[in-house]
Amino acid sequence: MTTHGISKSGPAPAKRQARTPTGRVWRAGLLAAAVVAVANTTVFTIERMILGLPLPVPQGTGTEMAPLPVVMVLVVSVGAAIGATLLLAILNRFVQRPIGWFWGVSAVVLLLSFSGPLSLPVDTATKAGLIAMHLVAAAAIVGLLSGMSRIPKGAL
Repeated sequence: MTTHGISKSGPAPAKRQARTPTGRVWRAGLLAAAVVAVANTTVFTIERMILGLPLPVPQGTGTEMAPLPVVMVLVVSVGAAIGATLLLAILNRFVQRPIGWFWGVSAVVLLLSFSGPLSLPVDTATKAGLIAMHLVAAAAIVGLLSGMSRIPKGAL
């Protein structure tokens, strides 16, 4: 029996977003890692070779700066994709609306990641170049992971 559209047993439970099979999340993560590696290497090459940005980063524990090596770009990009994939897999298992949570956590992590480039004692163009790689990584990783996780079963 209901009174004014509310059942006596309480409100209806929130509709749970369908779970994405874990294998699909990991396949999306593997693709995201490959795409972000290529995308950020391309951005890095354009910034270094065409725009002439030195992209210096701190070396070791001292204040000495050295040019950002492409290997570091690859390792951090792929590491971010693996971390994001792990996050989505965990959220997919334990929370309602895992994609919404994933977007929220990803936005916070992206904003926090800007603290690295913004805190460096370098010019504004270099900071912008480094932040551009963070934005490319976020777009590729979050876009692929959330997009491929929403594809209907059997379409992949």
